Amino acid sequence: MRGQGGFTLIEILLALGIAGIIMPVLISMLFQISFGTIEINRDFAVQSDIDTASNLFSLDLSQAQSTDIVDLADPVDSMLVGWVDETGFAMDDPEYVVGDEVHCVRYSLSPTDPTFLLRNYDGAGYCSDPDAGMIVARHVAEIWFSRVGDFITVKITSTYDGDSQELSYFVSPRPEGDLELIP
Repeated sequence: MRGQGGFTLIEILLALGIAGIIMPVLISMLFQISFGTIEINRDFAVQSDIDTASNLFSLDLSQAQSTDIVDLADPVDSMLVGWVDETGFAMDDPEYVVGDEVHCVRYSLSPTDPTFLLRNYDGAGYCSDPDAGMIVARHVAEIWFSRVGDFITVKITSTYDGDSQELSYFVSPRPEGDLELIP
């Protein structure tokens, strides 16, 4: 029967041989891409934790007028800072005046999952519930705060699935006075 096309046994064996050479290379490339993506995601998660926490620490500590961290004491794994917002402004409504507002922020590890760093912000008092707050970082291996004079030193280590990063730095609170100790 002429006109019917098909593959000969040699053509099929040749195609299988070529596929047998190419497929392991392709599968190896897919595994490398997959593992590379996983490592990038780990790096990103750890770096994101460090960045988010350090930005919030710096923001809050730069406003601080008082803290519960004792000068020259051993480092602690939680911190409470407070300040009075004295910027005050008035809108068109003379009854709407903002100023002299008390703010506080407590940073602590979650009691339910100690790898979660919590930030409890309270604009009305001194953060009465130490177990409450929003999650700032999810992969915290270590955190500590210490104080020398008016300088607060922060150290945070984030670890996720074998990848770890650490950041240590210090922040000077508001320049207009001594940092008070919260009783």
